[in-house]
Amino acid sequence: MQSESDLIQRARAGDAEAFCTLARAYERRLFVLALHYCRDRHDAEDLSQEVWLKAFRALKSFRGESSFYTWLRQITINTFLNHRRGTAQFARTVELEVWDRSQQEAVARGNFSSPHAGDLEENIEQQMIVAR
Repeated sequence: MQSESDLIQRARAGDAEAFCTLARAYERRLFVLALHYCRDRHDAEDLSQEVWLKAFRALKSFRGESSFYTWLRQITINTFLNHRRGTAQFARTVELEVWDRSQQEAVARGNFSSPHAGDLEENIEQQMIVAR
């Protein structure tokens, strides 16, 4: 059996089988970590796959200053956080678009009874003042 450092060196040199051996050694730990963050089995599987792809692409940047698992762990955490930030940003954008559409429809109908009607009326008044 080869040592982890030998497998890493071979994988860094382009040996896909060496990388697969490393992946098999850490796949369970990485999945459990992903499951801890995602709280959903399918999302954890997706996150794990994305982490393995990123690790494969970035293996040449692994300097060995930490253990291989620590490096994988950091990739997992960063990938999870980036995905969560992207999802949150997408949700805010959709929410704003829906709110904007509903406000435009309310104005078109002459209905200002939405929960944000005061904000909408103030905005319209400000626009009218600026237009004058």
